[in-house]
Amino acid sequence: MEIKLFTQPYCTRCPQVKEALKLAGLQWTEYNIETADGLAELMMTGSELKETPILVVDDEVIDGFDAQLSWIKQQKE
Repeated sequence: MEIKLFTQPYCTRCPQVKEALKLAGLQWTEYNIETADGLAELMMTGSELKETPILVVDDEVIDGFDAQLSWIKQQKE
């Protein structure tokens, strides 16, 4: 399973998602969408979202903070 987390420096919820991923024992790659490389990686997912955090698992975009935390919680069970 490949997990990508798209963030930006002033994202208030990004640290919460990162902590939840860490507590669940999941490994992820983080991309800052304010950099050219991070934005290019986001565009390659096909997502047009710009509000972070953006969580992509394999090729599925998990949209919304609550949905992201719910998905992470399910992985712990």
